[in-house]
Amino acid sequence: MARRKERFRVVVWGTGAVGRAVLREAMRLPEIDVVGVLVYTPAKTEADAGEIIGVPPYGVTPTMDREAVLALKPDVILYTPMDHGDYRTDDEIIELLSRGHNILTSVAYQNLAMRGPEVEAAFEKACRDGNATFCASGINPGFMMERLAATATGATNQIERIDLEEFVKCGQETAETLEAFGFGMPMPEPDVKSPTAMIAEQYERQFIYYLGDLFGTPIEELRYSVNFGPRRTTSCARA
Repeated sequence: MARRKERFRVVVWGTGAVGRAVLREAMRLPEIDVVGVLVYTPAKTEADAGEIIGVPPYGVTPTMDREAVLALKPDVILYTPMDHGDYRTDDEIIELLSRGHNILTSVAYQNLAMRGPEVEAAFEKACRDGNATFCASGINPGFMMERLAATATGATNQIERIDLEEFVKCGQETAETLEAFGFGMPMPEPDVKSPTAMIAEQYERQFIYYLGDLFGTPIEELRYSVNFGPRRTTSCARA
């Protein structure tokens, strides 16, 4: 197979916590040219894309204009918008695929079959209509459960349960993301329809169903509960 000589023309679609990490890596890789950056806030259009991630100017000015970045005819759209946990990005992704844009996303679409045949068929039709490809990695991408947990089970012949605990360092998250998870907000009543619960359930459902299929024990039902608690704070006194 001949090695591609041209650099990939890429648009980064969204510059939240994940989008900034993607943008930083895309700018670093020699085989990629970041030709456009789509942002969702006017303040981010006032500087070079490099300044968004704290590196020297890259020569690309972020924009909020969808059609402007699509007119750049990228080879791939790195699709990293803020995930609200309700799959509101379905229509936009399907539209972009139908228009012929290849998409690689960190949003939770890596197990489309889990959402039923109608959803899966809609994405497949969009890919056919636009002669486009769609690849979803998840935000990890597919590491903790799909790779690490699955590989670790090979060390034993008897598995009774698999536990997963996730801890998130929030220091570099955007204010919008922190608010979605309840930081700085009044203590809520536990609600399975809160943004926090919906985002967590969305991603975890993906890999739980994947593991069920992998282990030959398809998931028949998934139930979850939600608990909120106040953050512990400490104070320091100076002598």
